[in-house]
Amino acid sequence: MKGGARVEFVVSRGGTEVGSFQARAGSGIVPGQGVDGSTSAPFIATATAADPIVNCRNASDSGPDSGPNDNCYVTLEPGTAFDELAIRPMAGEVSLEGSGDYGNDPAFDTVFTLGAGFDGQLGCTAENDTATIEEGTVYGSFTRLQNTDGSECVLKPYFLSADTEAETVSFVPVDVGAPQPAAYTGTVAFAPKNSSNPFQSQLEYDQDDDGPLGFEFMPWCAGNPFTDPDAPGSINTSVIPAGDTWCIVSESTAIVSATQIRTTWNVVGIGDPKMR
Repeated sequence: MKGGARVEFVVSRGGTEVGSFQARAGSGIVPGQGVDGSTSAPFIATATAADPIVNCRNASDSGPDSGPNDNCYVTLEPGTAFDELAIRPMAGEVSLEGSGDYGNDPAFDTVFTLGAGFDGQLGCTAENDTATIEEGTVYGSFTRLQNTDGSECVLKPYFLSADTEAETVSFVPVDVGAPQPAAYTGTVAFAPKNSSNPFQSQLEYDQDDDGPLGFEFMPWCAGNPFTDPDAPGSINTSVIPAGDTWCIVSESTAIVSATQIRTTWNVVGIGDPKMR
């Protein structure tokens, strides 16, 4: 950034703006506004959803051809998923200079780190609170409730997949930015091939979806999770047995065919499990 620079970074998802940030330097800095970055080279600053304005280079204008002194290594933490970034100069000059002013030092390259595409985002309203998947005989549906501490519900990206061969459902909500104590209700159903008679089934889960060695039996809830919730619109997490993150509320079975029985489980939890 050269001169009294002010640069706007706008992040969007699906064509809709989801965040706006600014990096300022020199006379572009407004006293009392923004979070100050480092005060000596290499100048760095981090803009977040909570603090979207950052002041770079210790208020120096750092005119053209100042080498490392006219750079500011800005990190953006939008707090939500996005698929487009626009960099807009509002005052002064801006370019993606990076390592051009640091010789061939890769530590100062301009870097864009791209995350894998999420399957969606969950909020806490009827319009965006449920994710559902059904593949063959495997079904899963997860609804996000209010945060257990009553804090503001911020959209949370997630991955949701089903494996008909392994007969698993994987639900992985992801925190982007500050973690949120989210709670969920879920319904999963499986109809194993060649079900034995008499039929017995138990729901297993991997608490953090880290592989088949992590599977264990999911316990039954030690009470009604909707009685005396931790926060209005959430669940009572005390009914989840110690050491577990999910528990079973109810279970039912239905005959699908002469060789298949479908079991449906209603569950509640606070983690990112794989179930089978």
